[in-house]
Amino acid sequence: MSLTFDNICQLFEELVSLSGHQHLLCDRAVWAWFSKHELNLPDRGPAGLALMSCLLPEKRADRVYGFQEKRLEPVIVKALGLGHGRMDELHRLQDQQGLDFASAVQRVMSSTDETSQAVGELSVDEIERTLDRVASTCAFSSWEIKQDTNGAHVDPVEKLVSLFRRLRSLKAKWMIRLLLKYLRPAEVPEMVALNCFHFLLPDLLRVITEERSHPSNARISRPAKFLRSKIMSARSSALVVTMA
Repeated sequence: MSLTFDNICQLFEELVSLSGHQHLLCDRAVWAWFSKHELNLPDRGPAGLALMSCLLPEKRADRVYGFQEKRLEPVIVKALGLGHGRMDELHRLQDQQGLDFASAVQRVMSSTDETSQAVGELSVDEIERTLDRVASTCAFSSWEIKQDTNGAHVDPVEKLVSLFRRLRSLKAKWMIRLLLKYLRPAEVPEMVALNCFHFLLPDLLRVITEERSHPSNARISRPAKFLRSKIMSARSSALVVTMA
């Protein structure tokens, strides 16, 4: 059974409930989440990158979507078929009640959650493929991401409209925050999440960062090669390169 986006959202919601408390509680929540879903967690390849891209979206500097709140609003309007009444409510929640865009969308959508047609669970892999396609249309994404479509035409708006039509209010809120690469008030403790994925990953990312700061330092390359070999034998090497 593959990991679902709902599993990711449950972690985010728990971290929100712990915001303002000791960091140790958030650390324990992340460790507990990884332990609970251990059997469904990817242990290598692109699936590992997909998981960590959800948990730490700000680390994906190679993947630029070109969607901020103003450009996302018409996507939401089209996906949900919002009329003037619900559009006014969306704006009122932001302007008068001070909700962020993602929370306002959740509030507007929640009124129809019970009556909306049931949809299948989105897997983390499906999220990853969609976000890769959307990012491939942005000039600021990496060359590798822009080549991902193999020359096929991609309409990023239609990709996102199709995605949001499969989401209910809670998941839509977190999808917006993934696109904005800003999860707060949820804060995933970065080093804890990396360590849960593989205990050597934080050290490897540190070494790679040092290599990039001191490219002529030959002493740094030896531990980097050793750590890479250890992680590549168990976890995704793509994640190491991309997250660094």
